Amino acid sequence: MYIINLFVIMILMKRSKYKPTTPTWPFALAVLMVFSALTLYVFLVWRGNSDPVIGIEQPNTVTKTPGIVSPLTGLEMTTTGTNYITAVMVDNHPAARPVVGLAGAAVVYEAPVEGEYTRFMAIFGNGYTTDNIGPVRSARPYYLDWLAEYGDALYMHCGGSPEALSRIKTEKIFDANEFYFGKYYKRDNTRTAPHNLYTSVTNWTNLWTDLGSTHTSLNWDGWLFGPVSSTQFNESALGVKISYGNGESAEWRYDSTLARYGRIRGGNPETEATGAQLMADNVIVQYVAVAGIGDYGRKDLVVVGSGDARVFRDGKIERGVWKKLDKKSRTRFYTTNGEEIVLKPGITWVQIVPSDRNVTISN
Repeated sequence: MYIINLFVIMILMKRSKYKPTTPTWPFALAVLMVFSALTLYVFLVWRGNSDPVIGIEQPNTVTKTPGIVSPLTGLEMTTTGTNYITAVMVDNHPAARPVVGLAGAAVVYEAPVEGEYTRFMAIFGNGYTTDNIGPVRSARPYYLDWLAEYGDALYMHCGGSPEALSRIKTEKIFDANEFYFGKYYKRDNTRTAPHNLYTSVTNWTNLWTDLGSTHTSLNWDGWLFGPVSSTQFNESALGVKISYGNGESAEWRYDSTLARYGRIRGGNPETEATGAQLMADNVIVQYVAVAGIGDYGRKDLVVVGSGDARVFRDGKIERGVWKKLDKKSRTRFYTTNGEEIVLKPGITWVQIVPSDRNVTISN
């Protein structure tokens, strides 16, 4: 850089016959200063872009490392920023469909909200496969109990119930409420509000870059993944349908060709806006109690403690229980004999179901 600058000033001095009093001399100094500033800027930008963002894999640069397993999926993963997690609240109101981005999530929680509708919380790790995510909706307190299972995760949402917003503040959650972090979201004017708010991988990558340096408590444990155990999954189950009420349901059918469960709506494959069908390698039905219903029909779900669970993988079912000791501990799934249930490496959907709802299992 300095050699180039010296070369430039020598040429200009030669043109001025080395006389600093000529009009060319001030011009030479000005050119040197501008050129140096531009060179320094280009150098810094190049250097900044050459380093990966902390905790975020850049698209199309994922290098799998044999033997390094993701706690999210049980699959091989990269070694850079392996435990950084972004969670996004996603709408499931009929006016919000089709959603976009869920097919790229590692884990999805679906739970009831007011009006007998459900809402998703999508969990993303490294190696993102999609950009737009949404529509983004508001926070509810029981989702925060699941969020706490992923360390100091980034939580993206738009507003929330008073209890959820209070907990976000007191528990110092790495929070990106659209009300205050609007530049990390975008509106789709072809959709009707409030079902038209979206975020993106680019936006939350920028969030981690701008604000993530103080959020480094990343130690958390994943589920148990691996080959099916000989003592588990000995009962066939090719499908499950959950009735949430008000005509809303969640249905999964096993595709033996893909060896995965495909989500069904109205008898047809449920696809997101990209056209991709929503698929899962594991479908977990977690039965919970409803402690009460507050203002505006908001539900209080009991997700700390224990209850019945049904785990589906490879076209089979294991009937067992779930346990969560406290708000920050991992929800784990066990057989009735106390063995932890082994999940299939891949995508997991957790269907949170009030204990009084109808669940139909097809063999």
